[in-house]
Amino acid sequence: MRIIVIGAVAGGTSAAMKARRNDEKAEIVIYDKGKHISYSGCGMPFYLSGEVEKSSELTPRESGYFELAHEIYIKTEHEVEKIDPKTKTILVKDLKTGEKFTDQYDKLVIATGARARDLLVEGATLPHVFSLRTIEDMFKIDDYLKTHKVENVTVIGSGYVGVELVDSFTKRGMKVTLLEKMEQIIPNLDEEMAQYVRSYLETIGIKIFTGVDVKKITPTSITFHQGEKEHESPSELVLVAIGVKPNTEIASEAGIVLGDSKAIKVNEYLETNIKDIYAAGDCMEAWHMIDKKPLYLPLGSTANKTGRIVGDNITGGKVIFKGVLGTAIFKVFDLSIGQTGKTEKQALKEGLDYLVITHTKPDRPHFMGGQDMIIKALSLKDGTIIGAQIVGHEGVDKRIDIIATTMTLKGKASDLEDMDLAYSPPFATARDPINYTGMILENALKKNRKLISAKELLRPGQTKRVILDIRSPIAFPQSHLDEAINIPQMYVRDNLTKLDKDAEIIVCCLSGWTSNAVQNILLNEGFKDVKNLAGGYVSIANHLRLLKNK
Repeated sequence: MRIIVIGAVAGGTSAAMKARRNDEKAEIVIYDKGKHISYSGCGMPFYLSGEVEKSSELTPRESGYFELAHEIYIKTEHEVEKIDPKTKTILVKDLKTGEKFTDQYDKLVIATGARARDLLVEGATLPHVFSLRTIEDMFKIDDYLKTHKVENVTVIGSGYVGVELVDSFTKRGMKVTLLEKMEQIIPNLDEEMAQYVRSYLETIGIKIFTGVDVKKITPTSITFHQGEKEHESPSELVLVAIGVKPNTEIASEAGIVLGDSKAIKVNEYLETNIKDIYAAGDCMEAWHMIDKKPLYLPLGSTANKTGRIVGDNITGGKVIFKGVLGTAIFKVFDLSIGQTGKTEKQALKEGLDYLVITHTKPDRPHFMGGQDMIIKALSLKDGTIIGAQIVGHEGVDKRIDIIATTMTLKGKASDLEDMDLAYSPPFATARDPINYTGMILENALKKNRKLISAKELLRPGQTKRVILDIRSPIAFPQSHLDEAINIPQMYVRDNLTKLDKDAEIIVCCLSGWTSNAVQNILLNEGFKDVKNLAGGYVSIANHLRLLKNK
C-alpha cells in the first residue's frame, strides 16, 4: 500500500507516524511546499519574545530523521498542484527545479493546513507588515527586528496569537498598540471576560482600540477609524493577526466537498466524500462535541489528534472522531486565559435554555501567595456542563482541563461539586474553585439560590427592587450604586424588619461569596425573591469599564 500525505506539519506527520506504527510494509511519502516540517507553530510567539532561545527547539525533526528512523520519505519544497481521484494520482511541482511529475496513491491524506488572512488596505504589502503563520514568517519577523530600528509595533487582531504577540513585542522593549475590528478584544470570549483581560493589559501600558477600521499603513505609521474619529499611530512594524483560512483549493478542484467554513467536510472516520481520501488538521472542518454542529476552530491539539486518527483509519482502523470542545488556553504576561465549550453568546444565539454563573476564588490560599481567578460556567437546566471560561494568574490550566474532562464525559454540576481533587496549600484551597463552581450551579438549579449578573443589574429601566450592599461601612462609601442600602453582613439578622419580604432583593458584596451567605439568611427567614450578584462589585466595576470602552 502506498500512502501519500500532503502537508508535513502537525496533522500530516502525526498521520504518517501512526500509519507506520500500524503497518511496517506501507510506502509512506509526504509532500510539503515549505522548507520546515513538524514544527511547533504555537511556540513561535515565545521565540520572538526571547523565552525560547533557539529556533531549533521548535523544529526538532528534519526529513532525514523520519527517513532513517521510520522509513517515511518527506519531500520539502514540493507543492502538490492537483489531485486526480479517478486515477488516484497527484501532480507535484519541485519548487527548486520547476520540474513537475505525478505520483500514485492508494490512500491520500490532505493535511494542507491554513494560511493567514490578508489585510486588504493601502500599504498592507509594505516590507514591515507581517503575519505569523509559519516558521518562515517567524524568521522574517525576527530578522527584521534585528536589522531595523523598531520602537512602535501595531498588532491588528486580538485573537490568541495577536494577544500573545503583544506580550512578545513588549518583552523586546517595544511600545505596542493593539487594534481590533470587533467591539471587544479576544472575540472568542464573552465580553465581560475579555474586559478583565483588557483592563489587565491597559494597566501594563498597552494601548487598545476596539471597533476599529484600518485605513492605511505607511512605513512609519498606521491610520485607522474608530467610529467617526480618525487616529494616526506611529508604527515601524505591523503584525496582522486577523485569523486564518483553510488551504482547500486543490481539494475543492478535485471534487471534495467543503463545509460552510470552506474547510474539508469529513465523516466520523475523517474520510472525505471521495473514497480513500482523508483530511486532518487545520484544513478540516470539525464539529462541536456537545451538539455535533460543524465547527472550524484550527488548534494544534486538534491537528495532532485528527492526524493520529487518520493514520489509524488508513491502515485498517475504525477510530471515531468525537468532535471538539474548543478547549484552549493562552498566556499574556502573567495572566492566563482558558476556555472550553460554549460561550454565553453562543448559547444565546443558539436558543439554549441555560444557567450561567460567575464567581471569584483564589487559585490557592492567600497565605501561600494565592491570587484570584474569575470563573464563568454554563450548564443546561438539567445540570449538564456546556462551557466555561477562566481568567487568572496560576492554576487556570488545571481547572479548565477538569471542566473539559467533565464535559467530555457528559458530566453535570453535581459532579464538579463532589469531585475529589488534590489539595495542599501550595497548589489549591481545601475546597477547590472547581468544587465551588459545581456548588453554585447546583444551588441555583435546585435550591432557589438565584443569581443576577452585573449586566442585568445595570440594565436601564430596572425598578421596584432593593439592592442590599452588605460590605463594611468603610468600603461602602468608597464605591456603591446610588440606590443601594448598606447593612453590613454582621448586622443583617438584626435589621430584617427594615426589608420587605415581598420585594425583589439583590444582595451585593465584593466578590459574590459573602452575599450568598446573606441570601441564605433571607431565604430561610421567608423572603421570597432574593438574588445574589454574581461576582459582586468586582463584576460591576468590570462591566462599567466595558461600557466605557464601548
